[in-house]
Amino acid sequence: MKFKFLAIFVVFLMSGCAISQEDQSFMENLKITKLQNYVYSISYNDYDNATVPEFMKKYDFSDWGCSGVSYGDFVGRNFDFPYDEMAQFVIKVDSNYARHASVGTAFMPELTNEVVSKNKYNENFHFLPFFTIDGINDAGVVILANTVPAGDNGTTFGTKSKMPDLNIYNVVRYVLDNADSVDHAIKLLRYKNIYSPQKSKKELHFMIADGKKSVVVEFVKNEMKVKNAKFVTNFYLTTQMTPHAQGIERFNLLKKNYKLGKTQKGMIELMKKVHYSHLYDKNLKKPWYSEYNGVDEGTGEEGLTIQSLVEDYEPYILADRKAFKKKKRNGSVWMTLHTTVFDIPKRKMIFIPYEQKRQYTFQVKKQKR
Repeated sequence: MKFKFLAIFVVFLMSGCAISQEDQSFMENLKITKLQNYVYSISYNDYDNATVPEFMKKYDFSDWGCSGVSYGDFVGRNFDFPYDEMAQFVIKVDSNYARHASVGTAFMPELTNEVVSKNKYNENFHFLPFFTIDGINDAGVVILANTVPAGDNGTTFGTKSKMPDLNIYNVVRYVLDNADSVDHAIKLLRYKNIYSPQKSKKELHFMIADGKKSVVVEFVKNEMKVKNAKFVTNFYLTTQMTPHAQGIERFNLLKKNYKLGKTQKGMIELMKKVHYSHLYDKNLKKPWYSEYNGVDEGTGEEGLTIQSLVEDYEPYILADRKAFKKKKRNGSVWMTLHTTVFDIPKRKMIFIPYEQKRQYTFQVKKQKR
């Protein structure tokens, strides 16, 4: 059944009233499958681009960690985030005459497990495709997004003022939908005015790979920078090390164990070495001090930097280790919420939630446009 474009800014009906016929039709067109608690797959045959930009400009984006590595035909990625009630999605998008098919992962903090499990209409499902954080399309282009400290190199207010706007948080969706290769993705992004929402406390940078080439794309002083790269965590690669660089230890572990990534199985093992739960490991000879950098989002006060004395970190480390033992879904600790491993020639994504052994495999069929 052909999908109807829907207006995103709908009037949410009060409890006890039936939802509109359009909303009901929207939910019927979505194919939501529960994979396990807090994890779902969801399929879109289309979505409405028209009113998303206004919503995204006003959205207050969450901070997240993440590690990425590219080794020839394989790309690995860990998504690190507070352990809480948020649901995770494997998001599948069909192709059409103007868009590639793709599979990736997405999240919105508003879409909690409780909300999704009710299987009822929620307007945030309209926006979910634009919160895709990694994926592979039917052309074999992989892209993933990681945060970097916005304050150190300035917020991106626009890269090309005379070009069409593209919110930095929509870059993953835009590349998956349109790019035929890494070089094509770079060309497409150069013809957009890329900007960050003013509320955002973090910038994003992106790894893009296609089996032949792997780059990181960053934005510094309103300019797009491109650098050949095999590893990415949460600090800028196209500038000098900034004071609030995060993920330095994870970056070095990826680099040290890089040879593991030449096979699918090896790439999974490589990503295990940077599972975020290691942050709380008391047996770790050298704690991941750089994870404690940044600005306190609660108070807005300046946090620790990579120049801070080691002793400054100890109270934070001890407190977090105690909290991790309890491991409650209240956001008090972080972990790797999922690992994705992409097999580029096979257009395949391996999805591993919550540092588990359980794996889910999704494949994108190469389609004509």
